Amino acid sequence: MLTKKNAFRYVAVVFLLSQCHVFEVLGSALSTASDVVKTEWRRLSRPQEERFIALVSRRNDIQQDLAVLARLLDEKMTDKKMIDAAFLTNFGIKADESYRFDGNTRSVYRILVPPQEVLHRSLTQEQTRNFLRYAEVRKRIQVAIDGINVLNGQKKKQWDKVSDEMLDEFGIYPDSNYHFEKKTRVIYKLEQKGSE
Repeated sequence: MLTKKNAFRYVAVVFLLSQCHVFEVLGSALSTASDVVKTEWRRLSRPQEERFIALVSRRNDIQQDLAVLARLLDEKMTDKKMIDAAFLTNFGIKADESYRFDGNTRSVYRILVPPQEVLHRSLTQEQTRNFLRYAEVRKRIQVAIDGINVLNGQKKKQWDKVSDEMLDEFGIYPDSNYHFEKKTRVIYKLEQKGSE
């Protein structure tokens, strides 16, 4: 079963790499790697340190949420492809066309402008059950996809807001790598050797 924690483990690294940035509060292999140049960026006061850590924490939480949403969206898109394939295989129904089911005659109509074309007449009871089940699953999948897209948009706005706050308050760009040493309260900018 997919949980937020499991999904994060699976996609967080991919998301981090795709965003090309690192915010560290503790040391890591990146900040000590021999091919990384570590340049002092900014020294923080105690209140600034608290604010910085709070922003990094918020941003990391948003990042985790975005990673989970990306994984869920990927799963739902896979589910949608599977149900669309089932509709096509069993009923000749393409995902990009509109259809109507008449329960009284158990007929499936392709909706064309202006007339409608009968695609299947008098489905068997089993075909009717399958058609209605597929239609319900497709509808639920689309609702889930729409909901995930809305949440994703909200999280991206939150991400942008926190990124803007970090830029305004600490001069930290969202597409760069940084390391924060808590002991000295210093933010270091990290760059690969040769990319300066």
